[in-house]
Amino acid sequence: MSTQPPDGHRIPPDAVIIASDLDREDVTYHGKRLTEQRARRVALGVRLGIPSPRKAPTTSKRAGRPSLTGKIGAHTPPITVRVPDDLRARLDARADDDGVGRSDIVRAALEQYLEAEHGHHPTAH
Repeated sequence: MSTQPPDGHRIPPDAVIIASDLDREDVTYHGKRLTEQRARRVALGVRLGIPSPRKAPTTSKRAGRPSLTGKIGAHTPPITVRVPDDLRARLDARADDDGVGRSDIVRAALEQYLEAEHGHHPTAH
């Protein structure tokens, strides 16, 4: 049995892996207490490609948000979705807990849904 994760990430041979019970230990991650549940969510975010934590905004001479393509001057079209108040509150709480933006979570969830349910492959950004 391999000790390497199945998703292609590699553990260096000299890595020290320490088992911890985060619900009993006082561990902080980006300024907030890290529990077992939060650690699982952060790990899932890493696997889905959700950036964590949210980086401090940078100043730009160009108006608007930077393109998700990473190319200067490229356009990433926004979409608007209506959601019930309780779903919006849950999304906001999760984004705050994970230190990411709402859009990061919605993009990852949409890509995961389209891939799993309909066999479409997410586009590269």
